[in-house]
Amino acid sequence: MICGDRVYAAASYNRPVDNVIAVYRKVAEPVIYRVQLGAFSNKENAQSFCEEVKKVGGFASFAFVVFKDPYYKV
Repeated sequence: MICGDRVYAAASYNRPVDNVIAVYRKVAEPVIYRVQLGAFSNKENAQSFCEEVKKVGGFASFAFVVFKDPYYKV
């Protein structure tokens, strides 16, 4: 875990993660919050999952798919 310029915990190797919460804060810019709900190697599976998530409503209706090689992330 990294906060600012300080490392609180570090893995000895890189590995894929199932879920992530990223918080970005920049001076004079809005704060952006993102929650990764899933990562898929197949684009159709990611889109299908995204549509199911959107049916939940509320903030889930803002779900989207982004490609970050090699995964399609929701």
